[in-house]
Amino acid sequence: MSGEQLFFLAAVVLVALFNFVRQILAQRRQPPEPPQDVPAEEEVRAPGRLRAFPPRAARPEPRRTPLSPAPPAPPERPRRRRRLFAGRRDARRGIVLVTVLGPCRGIESPSAPTGDIYNSTLPR
Repeated sequence: MSGEQLFFLAAVVLVALFNFVRQILAQRRQPPEPPQDVPAEEEVRAPGRLRAFPPRAARPEPRRTPLSPAPPAPPERPRRRRRLFAGRRDARRGIVLVTVLGPCRGIESPSAPTGDIYNSTLPR
């Protein structure tokens, strides 16, 4: 490592250390706050007398129509495994496509010359 790289690394570490120490000192300066959830003893009062309400009249339950049973699940169809080439015709079609399209150009390096004379990377 060069001297500049060491200097920048030391500066980043010192800044991070300075911020960490500053946060710890700021937390120590603040007095601890009492929890707000617990009320003080002076604020707690005895509950007053509650009014008595007469009990509610029981309501009749609403009539529910019986539910129909769920329809049976449809039978599972056997899953067919799809073959890559279903027959000779598909195999022949695949071979013709590979021959016409040629190899994938995404695999070639960008500087590789191509057979195209109009867009060739070779100097003219």
